[in-house]
Amino acid sequence: MVGQRLRIPLVGSSQTVSPPAAVLKGGQHRHQVARSDTLTAITACYGVSAIAIKLANNITSNNVMLGQTLSIPPA
Repeated sequence: MVGQRLRIPLVGSSQTVSPPAAVLKGGQHRHQVARSDTLTAITACYGVSAIAIKLANNITSNNVMLGQTLSIPPA
């Protein structure tokens, strides 16, 4: 169903990540940070390194904020 939000637990973890909000040209995604999202969980969901996400969003720390929209580069 389009627009449905799924919460999929990571293996061996209680962390979950909401699915991508939009897929952009070139396979890039946009992800809006939800409650309990962490950069580590987001990287696992998309199969992209934390460094790649940090570079794509011009951020230096591993902290993400609730409501923040991240550009996720293609894996």
